[in-house]
Amino acid sequence: MEEEKVGPVLGVEDYLNMLPEDGQEMISAELERLRRLVRLDPMLGEHGILNREGFKQEVQKIAEVIKRGKLKQVVLLLGDVNRFKQVNDTFGHPHGDGVLHKISEVLKDYDVVVRLGGDEFGVLLLVYSDRDGFVDEEDVKKRLERIKVLEGKEAGTVSFGVKLFTAKEFLEIVDEGGDVVGKLFKDADERMYEEKREI
Repeated sequence: MEEEKVGPVLGVEDYLNMLPEDGQEMISAELERLRRLVRLDPMLGEHGILNREGFKQEVQKIAEVIKRGKLKQVVLLLGDVNRFKQVNDTFGHPHGDGVLHKISEVLKDYDVVVRLGGDEFGVLLLVYSDRDGFVDEEDVKKRLERIKVLEGKEAGTVSFGVKLFTAKEFLEIVDEGGDVVGKLFKDADERMYEEKREI
């Protein structure tokens, strides 16, 4: 049996490098756009709101910043729209989606924001030094109070649970692995539901 002769095998990158420069730039831009889409929430990505996968990637980046000694504390807020089902049922899902967009517009200015599902958001505030202007739960609540009414209809309020992590505590959870997102939000989730019970 005669051996089959195989010429050099080219990979995708080799073929891309053979393209004219403007073709390479176009494909690179499209790949970057797709990478970004994979990290963003499908409905709220236009506001920079992450999905769980994007959030996990950000958590890993934060862990690297901590390892370099650049971060002192991480403040985690877990927010949930109160009576969101009632808002959806009363005014319709397009109105409910509008509420989520308005909330996203307010939250997008914070360091890391993730939509965990439905009407639940997570926010990470990064504290680099004692001199940092510390943003707390009350600040976020005040900003969200402005959107209680959307187009003359009720928008709902947001309940928050808060958990403060030292850099060391945050890093320990990340290094432990497993359901890092669940572990990070556990205490904040309990505090959020305590607040909801008071409403």
